Amino acid sequence: RATVIFSRIPSMLSARKKSFRPGQVKRNTRADDYASSISWLEESYICNLCRSINDPSCALNLSLDVDSVKIYMGDTGLLITHSFDSGSITPSEIMEAFVKNKLSINEGMFFENAVAQALVSSNHALYYSEFYIENDDKHLYEVDFISSSGKKIVPIEVKSSLSSKHRSLDLFMEKYGSRVDSVYVVHGKDLRVDGKITYVPIYMTICL
Repeated sequence: RATVIFSRIPSMLSARKKSFRPGQVKRNTRADDYASSISWLEESYICNLCRSINDPSCALNLSLDVDSVKIYMGDTGLLITHSFDSGSITPSEIMEAFVKNKLSINEGMFFENAVAQALVSSNHALYYSEFYIENDDKHLYEVDFISSSGKKIVPIEVKSSLSSKHRSLDLFMEKYGSRVDSVYVVHGKDLRVDGKITYVPIYMTICL
């Protein structure tokens, strides 16, 4: 089961909803059926798990949704090569295309995976938050990562392309504004501050 989950990671991360769904592995199975396999992937440092919280606060584990988890690769370079297992392109060609922004596929998942990897290397546990806004129970919004600072929470949104548009982050600040401390957008451009939001180049993620 761990092997099958591992093989599905690129397709899971490239999907619009990135959280692990048992049906992607085998029909008519439940999350509990894969708990030990997912735990093994995390404990072996092959994967980094990002867990969902329903009611974000400084005590992040109090509102943990144990059935919702995103599975990132522990190494982003491995994720890139794992995504091209067919052998039609060499690892060096893949990396060159990635650096030059010429992969012509969903690069957002690689960008987000790199941020997850950097946060874990800085001893951050990974959490994300899905939420609805008042009077709208049809649209589920998501903030990529949630951390904490003292008695406040720190939302972190990842943008591989246009970083000035971040509706989910804006709505999150409206809903949980009294709980929020610093707010970050990790992107591929320069460091800048715009109101409450600090835009951080991806190579500075490790400094958060």
